[in-house]
Amino acid sequence: MQYLDDEGKYAKQYLEEIRELEKTFGLDETYSRLLAFRDYETYSVLPREATFTLSMALLAVVGVVLFITVSLQMTLIVACVVSLVNVFMVGTVFYWGIYMNTILALNMSFCLGVAVDYSTHIAQTYLLVKVPDDIVKSSEQRKYKAQKAIS
Repeated sequence: MQYLDDEGKYAKQYLEEIRELEKTFGLDETYSRLLAFRDYETYSVLPREATFTLSMALLAVVGVVLFITVSLQMTLIVACVVSLVNVFMVGTVFYWGIYMNTILALNMSFCLGVAVDYSTHIAQTYLLVKVPDDIVKSSEQRKYKAQKAIS
């Protein structure tokens, strides 16, 4: 995934050079302030912060889903589904040539939330479906439960 476009690379480099000048020639406990620095700072920290936030969210998802379903197997399946949704989104963004920005980071968080919502409901329904007594083969029971969970 491409994190920075040309403007972002130059903005990040500019901000780093300003900070170096402040260290070398500035007074202690002082700093430069410019409204554009806020945007430049975004280019510097957003990729790292977005990755950290999504990782922590996935960890929270694992904990909550494990608590709700009480099934390690279903929790791992939900975690894989949520991870794959974000991997596919990053792949799509890469092929579309979109660079990392705040809107993309918010959309990735939103995708994680939607993936959790749907996959957890399906997993919980699969666990709660009662199989009719006339279905005795385990493969048919799993198929029945999967059909009911998705419907």
